[in-house]
Amino acid sequence: MSLLTGPRMVTRLLASRAKTMAAALPDDFTVVHKPNMNKFIIDLPPQPPNHKEPSQAILEYEWIKDNQVDLYHTEVPDHFRGKGIAKVIAKGALDYFVDKNIKMELSCTYLSKFVKDTNYRSLAE
Repeated sequence: MSLLTGPRMVTRLLASRAKTMAAALPDDFTVVHKPNMNKFIIDLPPQPPNHKEPSQAILEYEWIKDNQVDLYHTEVPDHFRGKGIAKVIAKGALDYFVDKNIKMELSCTYLSKFVKDTNYRSLAE
């Protein structure tokens, strides 16, 4: 059985591991939290020649209880995949909720794998 099978409670993160992980991620993307929309976004530039409009990477969540969220969806536009953007937005969301002492469930398969495969595996109990 893996650490995270379906939605599992995420309860803690060691701050030192979060800082170590930050150094390994791209730093040219800015994660913006939109609490009124229950999402985190990264605004991305248009990709010529076919795309004239800017696009966004997103991570969506919903409140389950007063102090608990379900992180259920992460998406990066096709033309930006493989550039580390999903890792950046995942780290931004995880760090935000850990800093606020908010419990997390990870029903998003990408986030479950990210936590399992990185230093964030300390989140799972």
